[in-house]
Amino acid sequence: MERSYRFYSLESRTENGNYPGFSWPEYLDLQRRLTTFNQVLAFRMTPLNIGAADWSERTYGVVVSGNYFEALGLGAAAGRLFTVA
Repeated sequence: MERSYRFYSLESRTENGNYPGFSWPEYLDLQRRLTTFNQVLAFRMTPLNIGAADWSERTYGVVVSGNYFEALGLGAAAGRLFTVA
């Protein structure tokens, strides 16, 4: 990752110390208003059930914004990545 020293993490925090994360509308607002940053991306770890009709397994995945890979300066090893629609 190029220039990893230039990345910042923004997190919301409640008065009692919890980190609830940002809503999608809040992310879009931050992306629009934080013009000092080249890009603002979003990600959230989420539980997933993966399986077939007769079995499933609980695992975790990450839901990311459309500019996630571009903002991190990452490319696809094969094929293509998704982008902002």
